[in-house]
Amino acid sequence: MEGIILIQDLAVVLVVAGIAGWIARRIGLSSVVGYLLAGLLVGPHTPPLTLIVNQDRIETLSNVGVVFLMFAVGMGLSLQRLKRLGLSLLLATSLTALLVFNGTRLLAYVLHWGHLQGMFLASMFMVSSSAIISKVLSETGESHEKYGQRALGITVLEDVVAVVMMTLLTSMSAHYGNDNASAEGDIGKTLWLMLGFIALLVVVGLLILPRLFRVLNRQGAGDLIILLVAGMLFSASILASRAGYSMALGAFLFGAVVAETASRETIERAFSGAREMFSSVFFVSIGLQIVPRSLWDNFGWILFFSVFVIGIRMLSASTGLLVTGSSTRDALRSGMTVVPIGEFSYIMAQLGKGVLPEMAYSLAVGVSLVTAMAAPLLVRYSDGLAGWAEDHQPNFFRRGIEAYQAWLEDIEQKQRSNIIWQHSKRRLFFALIEVVMVGGLVGFSVPLNIWLWHSLESIGWDFMGWEVVYWVVITLLVAFPLVGLWRSLDILGMLFADVTAREIGKGAKTRYVVEKIIRCLIVLFVIGLLMPLVPLGLKRPWLIVATALVCVILATLLWRHLTKWHNAVRNRLEGALSGNQAPGARFKSVFRYRENWNTELLECALPDNAECSGKKLVELALRTRFGCSVVQLERQGVLISNPPAGLALFPGDKLLLFGSPLQVAAGQRFLHQVRNADNPLSTFDESELGTVMVPLGSSRSGKTLAELEVFRYAGIQILAIDRDGAVTLNPSASEVILCGDNLLVLGTAEQIRQFFNWLDQPTIG
Repeated sequence: MEGIILIQDLAVVLVVAGIAGWIARRIGLSSVVGYLLAGLLVGPHTPPLTLIVNQDRIETLSNVGVVFLMFAVGMGLSLQRLKRLGLSLLLATSLTALLVFNGTRLLAYVLHWGHLQGMFLASMFMVSSSAIISKVLSETGESHEKYGQRALGITVLEDVVAVVMMTLLTSMSAHYGNDNASAEGDIGKTLWLMLGFIALLVVVGLLILPRLFRVLNRQGAGDLIILLVAGMLFSASILASRAGYSMALGAFLFGAVVAETASRETIERAFSGAREMFSSVFFVSIGLQIVPRSLWDNFGWILFFSVFVIGIRMLSASTGLLVTGSSTRDALRSGMTVVPIGEFSYIMAQLGKGVLPEMAYSLAVGVSLVTAMAAPLLVRYSDGLAGWAEDHQPNFFRRGIEAYQAWLEDIEQKQRSNIIWQHSKRRLFFALIEVVMVGGLVGFSVPLNIWLWHSLESIGWDFMGWEVVYWVVITLLVAFPLVGLWRSLDILGMLFADVTAREIGKGAKTRYVVEKIIRCLIVLFVIGLLMPLVPLGLKRPWLIVATALVCVILATLLWRHLTKWHNAVRNRLEGALSGNQAPGARFKSVFRYRENWNTELLECALPDNAECSGKKLVELALRTRFGCSVVQLERQGVLISNPPAGLALFPGDKLLLFGSPLQVAAGQRFLHQVRNADNPLSTFDESELGTVMVPLGSSRSGKTLAELEVFRYAGIQILAIDRDGAVTLNPSASEVILCGDNLLVLGTAEQIRQFFNWLDQPTIG
């Protein structure tokens, strides 16, 4: 009975979400606004329209929605996309998040909120809504401007900030509640273990998933990939939850790993429907938990925090971009663009249940609505406001910014010419990955041991030496990345020692001493990192002795093999991180500056039953008809810049139109036209196989298939030719048909009939 009621609740949620989302779009608002209002109307706090009242079922729907929402976020935020965004934007986003975090915590302190409450409040305001910002930039035609691209980059990277904060706060609130001293004291260990968990999940996923998907694709088992992805998605979410983190972290990381595989586009299309459905379920579930009276009672606080969020986010983002080298105008315009908050604020408010005041949901929704309504106005007037601020800035500030940017450019040039840095940065990156992997394995070894012990005890299996086996396996797994870490740091130490010896003008003796010192420092560094996580104080000392003895023997025997295996794994990992396994096309900013040109760039996705599908760009004549041009095209993750006139379009293609606002709007309307009922598309289900004999005296006899152009005239395909018992499968274009041939054709019944009539035309004369 409980399962039937859950299905009933899901039906109510989806129906009201569809209706409310459609109404919201009709009046020019985001669908998210409609979902929230739908949940508010049918929730337990709005009688007599209450249709869903059970809080446990509401939380169940919300958790499922969070898993799919975070999986979609991870799919959009691949490792290659992070790499393309660049270090400067990563630093700008980090500085923005830091300023918003500390500014909000300071405000919480002034308002006499608790420490943990202040952290949850800060996390609600740290992340902008990528959905709202991308929609606003698209509608205003600014998504391909330089400042618009940077704003979109910040929103993408802030998703990572949100996941980190979500994980930290979930762990802290679960273990320490409101015990602020304990929470602050262990935040370093929590972050360290979280990084280890992330590294383990990502590295294992990158090593296993691409190979697994390739095997299944070679066997034509694409449907099994979808099933496996769905199962592993929920498994990763449960694994993160069992490790003490939010389910959202597991879903997000799994999405980021899947985005690096060659099956990304297939999986993205297969899960698009489920993603949209369950994402709407999440937003409706947030609305179900809002008390309408609370919105009115806290209207003053909502307005106050909305003004604060607009101010702190605008100033923080502008400062972060200025520090990383952006111009004053671009920094200010980007700062004005990233003010709206959205989906992650609702998640943070939900995670803070029991810690935040009761008005948290109302505050998150109210501030989100106010900032979402302010965003289009800020973007529309950002150029004028930023220009005014740039013209009226003090001369000393302008000179300081110019000198600072020149200094940054000088550092960047020196970095490019620094051979040591170019050779060492990749090793530093992998050394960092190996450090956090070791930390994750060591940190989670004891909890995993306890879980295994309880599991074995529950089934009545008691093997005295199983703990020795367990710790030997864990030690060898730890030794695996330690080998790579030692080799990477040792090579870096040799490079540094060589440079030091050359600079001070000494020879091999100085280099030898420096190398020894650096190796000692490396050992102390690794020990210092791992000591807080090493499981000391085990109840059975003999276990430590036995484990150490077995590990020493195995390490002595397997050292060369460990090194060889590490090289193989590292090469595969480098291949995955270099982007060789996955498509990653996204529209690029074609024009940085378009002042005084009155032009616009507009994205246009062809619908499934588009009238223009199958036609070439030259046949559509968009420039002749409407004055606009197609400057880029994205098809299944492949980006085609300046597409040729002979390129045919297909459903799902994403085009980037260039022209005046009126021209691109007219071109978009034309491309969005769909086939009507009188001109339906032939589908695979309507096609059938049939046999047709070439009649005697047919005028088509003696001609090649290329000359006949069968598909053009009849719309069918010739799959085989049977001539006196000799069968030719998939005949080539040079194949000749003769009278009496039996043809195996594919097409609709009407097309096959017309094809026979076409063949039956007699030879004239």
